[in-house]
Amino acid sequence: MVEILQYRLKPGTDASFHRIMCEISVPLHKQQGIDVVTFGCSRHDTDREYLLDAFEKEKQMQSVLEGYYASNILIYYF
Repeated sequence: MVEILQYRLKPGTDASFHRIMCEISVPLHKQQGIDVVTFGCSRHDTDREYLLDAFEKEKQMQSVLEGYYASNILIYYF
């Protein structure tokens, strides 16, 4: 089971968004037990990024993501 996230960025914010992904978002995902398969900049549009997470089962995905997005951990960074 995978989750594919696509981010449409404001023009000119790609470098700072990618830094946030590398330094904050992806480490937080991993800290919460989320298997980050890959992430990065779109090859076709510099104003887009993507994130691909993998899970063993759909129920695991729902449970982990509900906990992750419901937690206050993101408030401290954004």
